[in-house]
Amino acid sequence: MPKASSPRCLVCGKEFEGGGSICPTCAEKIRGEAVGEQKKIHEAGRKEQKKYGIPEDKKG
Repeated sequence: MPKASSPRCLVCGKEFEGGGSICPTCAEKIRGEAVGEQKKIHEAGRKEQKKYGIPEDKKG
């Protein structure tokens, strides 16, 4: 009977242990990129608000 292989990551193609379809390393990289994009969007919004004289939100 053939041995069941570990799942392969859909991003990098490496075999990894555990559930899911993306290995922990790739998942962490993707999460970091998403946070970086979110910060860029937030900063661009703050610049637009300042440009038009809208008061800055004190929450974040």
